[in-house]
This record gives sequence, C-alpha cells and structure tokens, in this order.
Amino acid sequence: MAYAVDFVLNVMKELSSDEPVMFQRDGSLFIASGQGFAQVTYGLQMFPDKIESWEERSQPPEIKESEDVIQRWRVDGTYKFPVLKKGEEPYIKAISLRSDESYFTLEDMIKGARELSELKDDGKIRMILHGRYSNRYNDLSVDVARVMDRKRYLEIIRDKEGKIIEQIESIGNAYRRRHGPDSYERLTFPDCVILTHYMIVSFPRFGKLDPDRIEPDSWAEGSMLLQKDIGSTKGSILDHERDNTSAQSPYGANITLNAQFFQAAYAKTFDDRCLGMSERISKELSAVRSNMDMAEEFAANINMIHNRVCADYIKRFKSV
Repeated sequence: MAYAVDFVLNVMKELSSDEPVMFQRDGSLFIASGQGFAQVTYGLQMFPDKIESWEERSQPPEIKESEDVIQRWRVDGTYKFPVLKKGEEPYIKAISLRSDESYFTLEDMIKGARELSELKDDGKIRMILHGRYSNRYNDLSVDVARVMDRKRYLEIIRDKEGKIIEQIESIGNAYRRRHGPDSYERLTFPDCVILTHYMIVSFPRFGKLDPDRIEPDSWAEGSMLLQKDIGSTKGSILDHERDNTSAQSPYGANITLNAQFFQAAYAKTFDDRCLGMSERISKELSAVRSNMDMAEEFAANINMIHNRVCADYIKRFKSV
C-alpha cells in the first residue's frame, strides 16, 4: 500500500544533499534539509485523552509510547516557561524556529534543519506545540513537548493516514446520500507539501500560497509562510481548493515552479546562473519523477473513492 507520507519522505531524501531531519511542529510533521522541507499536515496527538474511570479504552499509541520532556514550569508574573529534561533543550529550540509560531520562512526551516542535524541522532523525533512567548526572557515558547521513537512515529502516521482515507469514503458516502454541499469541507485530507527555492509539490490536492493570485505562486527569500487552519486545510502552509465534485480524478502530484529573477552583466555570470538553476530544477523534478509510481498508486485509490462518491455530479457536468 502506498502512503502520501512515504512519497514526500522519499522525494525529500532524493533532492537533499544531506539526510533530512524530522520533527512535529504545531500539528504537522516536517521533513527538512538544507534544500527545503516537506509538510505532512496530519501529525499525531499531543494531549492525553480525558478518560473516565468507567470507560474501557486507553490512551492513543502516540501518547502511551511517547515521553513528556517538560519536567516542570517556571512561573514569572503572567508568563510560564517550560523546564525541559536534561539534554532536550537544544532539540526543542532548533524546531521552535521563531517567536511567532504561526509564521515562518523557508530560511527559518532550513536553519532549524541545520541546527537539528548538528545534534546527536538518537533515533527519536521531537514534537512541540507552541505557547506564549516573552521577548524579555527569550525563553522557549512551547506549551507541550514530547519525544518518541522515530520509526514508531512513522508507523502511527501511516495508520492515521489510512484512517483518514476511510473517513473520506465514509463521509463521502453520506454526502452522496444527502447531496449536502458542505460535507467535503469538513473532511481532513492527507495533504502534503514540499517547498524548496525552486518548486512546490502539493499532494494529493492542489494548493496555493496565495489563493488570490491568478498567476502561479512565486516566492522569494524571506517570504512568510503561514500554517493555516481554514476549512479542510488543517494547518497546511497552502490554501487547498475546495474539492470539485464535478471533476473526475482530481487528485495527484501538483507541481509549481518558482519564477526566478536574476541579473547578469557578464556572459559568464549568465551562464553560471543558468547552469546552476537548470541543474537544481532538474534534480528536484527527477526526485519527484522517481517516486511517481508511489504517488500514482496513492492517487488512484483516493480518485477511485472520489469518482464513486461524486459519480452523479461528474455525469451531470459531462452532459452539460
């Protein structure tokens, strides 16, 4: 079975010149390197469930099998600051990125990946949720910080992805029965994004950094990225278009190449820039192409569900 998370993980490994690092930040899994990052929007649960004494259930595996690394809280006025277990602070600081948890840049992510890669690889993944921040104290701005085995984390992510697909089919069938226009908008989709200086890969749904821009997205050094939480976007840095129930097989790998500007006063400068850009773009597109069999298998399944659920609307649109 093909998984979206494995598709973006493999692409990141191939387009990166060093081994990518992994961490969870504010509900999304990030896979980052010196070349860019991937975002998997369906991260794992961070807060334990409230379980009544009479309930015959236990905490989800990501809670049972992970460790809280906040030992205690230091309180100063209206602020509280986490005191982390010994050795954890460098890891948590590296993935916090900046004081404003909602916004970050591609450069922030690359810097965080570099700092994390310089630390000892202990086979674990760190997960954080941001909290209140104080510039006066320049302390960590996290409310929750956990750590767990990285391989086990990916196993649980794949399981969660499978359940998301099952939910799409379940709610989609209800949508078909009711003909309710907003059912798809409530869904969580297994949206993944890859962003480098040269391209965006949005999978399986199409998405844009700037939904109001008619032209394809363009981004530059310092462009601010926002983890949005609108409709079915669920924390993605992209705005994903609402699902077109009249379109047949709308899902796949969606590629946007960045518009690049450069100035050259000399022929050699022009040649060097062209060569560097073409080599980099070719390498990144090749990384996507070599994993398209996996993307195709995943997209075929979710497109099959979509086409079955929306068969009446697709047929009606074709007849117009």
